[in-house]
Amino acid sequence: MTNMKSFSVTTTSVEGTIPPAVFDGMRKLTEFIINDAHISGKIPTEIGYLERIVKIECNRVDLSGTIPTEVGLLTSLEKMFLSKAHVTGTLPTELGRMVSLVMLFLVNNDLQGTIPIELEQLTNLNELVLTGNLQLNGKAPDLCGMASKASMLNPSMPENFNPLRTVFLTGINPLWVDRKGIFWFLKQSDWFIVGILKSINARA
Repeated sequence: MTNMKSFSVTTTSVEGTIPPAVFDGMRKLTEFIINDAHISGKIPTEIGYLERIVKIECNRVDLSGTIPTEVGLLTSLEKMFLSKAHVTGTLPTELGRMVSLVMLFLVNNDLQGTIPIELEQLTNLNELVLTGNLQLNGKAPDLCGMASKASMLNPSMPENFNPLRTVFLTGINPLWVDRKGIFWFLKQSDWFIVGILKSINARA
């Protein structure tokens, strides 16, 4: 198993936990996928051993506990999907060290606290989706290299602004969609970006 590059389980007939020895013994993994399985328990801190991992996908599973800070060691990781995985706690600031990350989906979990500003260090990040975490708060990270706050009186962005990022936050209904496809919501008299439609940007 030490040379295994892809681990995939996509069936409801599998149950149990993720033993720490799995990550320790499969350090050459590039993909780790568990979907629709009765997998419970915490994400082992040994996940940090997966130096070559490119994709982690654990959707519709019964995990518990927080996202370990050791994910910051996964500098080759490009895609991370943890949707309906029952992870809890705050988002670790170490997410900002995952420099290769392109897609981060943490949908419908029990995450709370503020969105770490360290996410702004992820210059390759194209899609960040955090919907369904009702106790998560804070404004969208400045993933476009521009401030995410604009004037309440003129919520449209400048003519030369053509963002390439997609950001969706915590289950908030957009109050405004401008001609560039940017979703905004109003909170305490200020406008904040909650999403950008890439399909509209492609036609703009």
